[in-house]
Amino acid sequence: MPKNKLIYFGMLVVAAAALLWAGGKVINYIEWFLPWAGGVGIVLILIGILLEMKKKNEVAAQGQPDQP
Repeated sequence: MPKNKLIYFGMLVVAAAALLWAGGKVINYIEWFLPWAGGVGIVLILIGILLEMKKKNEVAAQGQPDQP
């Protein structure tokens, strides 16, 4: 591997290490929120499923629209 590519690889490793360190610090501040965020995500998925089922039932009750 030429020397100039080693520089880029080294910069990539340093950047990745810095981002992992910063992520670890941030996670310490927000770790209490993560279960709540997961719960909110699950609730939003369930609401979306219920709305889609309601929409599907309404379309079925009205009859299928004519296909061109």
